[in-house]
Amino acid sequence: VLQGLWMIAGAGGTYELFEPEQCLASRVVGGSQAISNGLAARLGDRVRMNTPVSAIEWSDGGVVAQAPGLSVRAGQAVVAVPPNMTNAIRFEPGLPGWRQRLAQDLSQGSIIKVLAVYEEPFWRADGLSGQGFGPYQLVRELYDNSPPSGRPGVLVTFLAGEAAEAAARMDPVDRRAAVLEGMARYLGGEALNPVEYIEVDWSSQEWTRGAYGTSYGTGGLTRFRDDLRRPVGPIEWACSDIAGVGHIHMEGAIRMGRRAARACLERAGQALHQPG
Repeated sequence: VLQGLWMIAGAGGTYELFEPEQCLASRVVGGSQAISNGLAARLGDRVRMNTPVSAIEWSDGGVVAQAPGLSVRAGQAVVAVPPNMTNAIRFEPGLPGWRQRLAQDLSQGSIIKVLAVYEEPFWRADGLSGQGFGPYQLVRELYDNSPPSGRPGVLVTFLAGEAAEAAARMDPVDRRAAVLEGMARYLGGEALNPVEYIEVDWSSQEWTRGAYGTSYGTGGLTRFRDDLRRPVGPIEWACSDIAGVGHIHMEGAIRMGRRAARACLERAGQALHQPG
């Protein structure tokens, strides 16, 4: 309950978070990746792709980050991964006990995202929005995710929690059939025959291990709330999971990135550059 209230407050209220004309009304032109692509373009070849950091050596004097074929020495580091994923990095010396317990207390949700693509959004001809909600079934939420041009027609659903875990145990062919049947309950038989079917099990992704964000065990948020952004030596933390405004949203990730950058620069006696 406490984390749910945190998310609502971080969005500005229930209206901003849940009403279709608010959170779900707009999309990023070019896809959400355009946000990080824009940042990467400003940094040029200093951004290393496909180079996951496997170890960080740290002391009061700075850090050494180790990745396959690469070693980087710096005065400070920002670890911008969800708190539960810090366990995928070996720290030398090990992180303080309070930080390790924080990471152990957090877990990601079980989410499978499914896109069904059709030659056109057939549901619109029937006067349907393509949006639906229904508890106690596999497809509990459905959205029209078609591009602004109107073609192709795209439906998207998110299988969440126990529904996602049950679906993950199915044979892929059976899972596809079950999802499409779930969509057809909302929009009719035409939903059974997409020209393309795409699914991503976020719980199986190596660098996220779930979605939409980390959640706490009983009492965890109360126990660790003051530790979420607490630096460890020269290491700062940044991700949407620890954001106040924009908690578990892209805005929160950006805000926490700027907060961590500002903290590093202040420690180094510099100022954060404000782009034109």
